[in-house]
Amino acid sequence: MKILRTILSTAVFLLVAVVAYGQLSDQQVISEVKRLQATGASQQQILTELAAKGVTREQAERIYADYQAQGAAQTGTVMSTESRTRELSEPVEPEVIVVQETPSRGPISVFGKNLFASKNLTFQPNMNMPTPENYELGAGDEVIIDIWGNSELTVRQEVSPDGYINVTNIGPIYLQGMDIKEASAKIKTAFGRIYSDLRSAHPRTFIKTSVGNVRSIKVNIMGEVALPGTYTLSSFASVFHALYSAGGINDIGSLRNVKVFRKGQLEKQVDVYDYLLSGDSSGDIILKENDIVKVEPYTKRVQITGQV
Repeated sequence: MKILRTILSTAVFLLVAVVAYGQLSDQQVISEVKRLQATGASQQQILTELAAKGVTREQAERIYADYQAQGAAQTGTVMSTESRTRELSEPVEPEVIVVQETPSRGPISVFGKNLFASKNLTFQPNMNMPTPENYELGAGDEVIIDIWGNSELTVRQEVSPDGYINVTNIGPIYLQGMDIKEASAKIKTAFGRIYSDLRSAHPRTFIKTSVGNVRSIKVNIMGEVALPGTYTLSSFASVFHALYSAGGINDIGSLRNVKVFRKGQLEKQVDVYDYLLSGDSSGDIILKENDIVKVEPYTKRVQITGQV
């Protein structure tokens, strides 16, 4: 009873006159509050739901007065005007929606919410692009070594779980965790023991290292996304690809607070609006094995209606 009175009293302070589905009766309002409480809805969610269903300020005041009188009759006391004012002034959760005092025109559409749920955008990594220089090799990556000039040779080796490739007549070369630039230098040094011309100031034999088939990684996507879980993605996958794979954000997820955790530490905090508003994709970092992508719930939303 006390919780119900608190919600209804706060509704008097916050609700605006919105008529969306036809006004509910007093008993229907009370039943709706009890139903939402049973589902574990927060106070702010209950207030928003009541406003969307057409509960007016006057109706909320009337229901509150009835419950106030009922509570006084049960306890033999009457709440003072000062106490009621204090109760109405209690702070609410910061997750608020500011609604203009005009009739509701349907569900709230959050800017950018469907970005990662669109069938026309996949955010799939481009597998045909040159391997980024900062790409770190790992178990399962295919390393391609091309030699041309006075000598010609092509070697294709997959990095073993121990982090090595094993080249005939040269032996094992450890590449785990190295980027392409570092791996190329190490491979050139190793092959230079056989192809001495590679070390010449004016070589006539040349070598190039690249990546063929890339490995898969497992990424945990959690928080306020449509389909949280553990996903197997390409090692070229980025934050945006992960969000797309998880179906985008849910109704209470925030595009402005996406966090990437790596080895227990916060690696990056991503604001997708930087990409939506200015095309800045610097926050769309490449993910690594066992990274965690977490979408936080929103803390504040503002609804704008009218000729905008």
